[in-house]
Amino acid sequence: GATLSFTGLTAAQTLLDQNFKLQLLASSHHFDAAPIRVNNDGWDKEGDSKFDYGPNALFMSTKALHRYLYQRVVEVLEQEVNNILDYYPRKKHQPSEKSYVKHQYNQTLEVEFHSLIFATQGLDLAIPARSSYTDVGQHKSCIEVSGTHRRMTRCDPKLNARALNDTIFLSCPSRHNAVQVRFGSNPGVIDRTSLEKRHGISINIYDSWLKASDEKSGEMEVWTSGKSPEASEAICVKTNKNAILPSVACTTRIIPNYEMLISVKDRAPSNNTAQFASKNDSDERTNLLFIMIDPLSRMQLKRSLPNTWALLEVLGFVDFVHYTAVGNNSGPNQAALYSGMKLDGGRQGIKGSDTRLWIWDRLKKAGYMTMKVEDGCVSNSNMVQSIGPQTHHGQQLYEMFCYSYDRPNCLGASLMAEHAVNYTLQFIDTYASHDKPWAAFLSFIEHL
Repeated sequence: GATLSFTGLTAAQTLLDQNFKLQLLASSHHFDAAPIRVNNDGWDKEGDSKFDYGPNALFMSTKALHRYLYQRVVEVLEQEVNNILDYYPRKKHQPSEKSYVKHQYNQTLEVEFHSLIFATQGLDLAIPARSSYTDVGQHKSCIEVSGTHRRMTRCDPKLNARALNDTIFLSCPSRHNAVQVRFGSNPGVIDRTSLEKRHGISINIYDSWLKASDEKSGEMEVWTSGKSPEASEAICVKTNKNAILPSVACTTRIIPNYEMLISVKDRAPSNNTAQFASKNDSDERTNLLFIMIDPLSRMQLKRSLPNTWALLEVLGFVDFVHYTAVGNNSGPNQAALYSGMKLDGGRQGIKGSDTRLWIWDRLKKAGYMTMKVEDGCVSNSNMVQSIGPQTHHGQQLYEMFCYSYDRPNCLGASLMAEHAVNYTLQFIDTYASHDKPWAAFLSFIEHL
């Protein structure tokens, strides 16, 4: 078949269009002073955006990448000019620095700058060290006693209750707080803009309701997850859309599947779904909440999150003690867990697994309302999400996670995990109010 080749910013835009993230892997010159801000969202005293380009700096647009390359070349050029001036000092009566350098060389000054840009999806974004996302200065201090020696050290939340509420993780970039969006109209607001009416939403910018002038500025973008606003369970708004660092806000809801709200008492379970149905009253069946933290082993969970583990035991969660890894990455292990069959065919094996019966398919046939959500955008892998699980809810949220990305794993002002949890709660509340059995599959793949 034909092979297409892209170079320069066209290649970068092609990757961004395919939901890849562009990161800085390495460069021949480095100018930024420590510490490096991973989320790249600083502001200088004059109010202008301040950009740091350390390892794994994120480029969310070709405009951002172009700015980085241009800025670096200018800095390399200035560095070379300074080196020349140090070697050939300029006297007071001689021309300006640039003219002097040109006079000394009598030719155009050429410099070289090289940079490696890394394109990836999803899980590979975890390359930065965990410490890049934390501010240990927020830890409370505790006294550590060893024999006769006493010293102040950081409190360990596993050992000291004082540290349980420590917030040591970096928050999402503050610029996203400038915009908020919600479904429906806001009480007391009469003059909604045509944009808001058309999409059935309300938008707040800098603590003020959207004005017609904001709508007409051309700096606003609205994205819906469905074919129409009425059919959309997720919606996002982007302001300053042409800026290197735009502001984004997203919100979600559950649109009940009224066709499926017919009482399952009228449905006769098939052989492969009978185990999920009660012979006496099918509406009293157990609801299922399945939580997977993708790259975290059972023992690591017990060691690192003992308080969470203890709470899960108190709440009566079931531990799959016989579940073990059957492959070297997430795809094969998810396939075995959700279908009872090992995934063959390597990275592309998931694409040929359409014929297997997944657990959510069996639950749907038994009359359960189903949802499958992962807090990330991974469209080209052997992850189960790549095949688009045919659950009642969840597909639209996956599209939302592909709409925008910011560090640390943020969609707007909230972590992607927060969006996933809120959507799950909306799903549970919706069908619990209809006395409908439900099964929710929640996977965290982009956690720190």
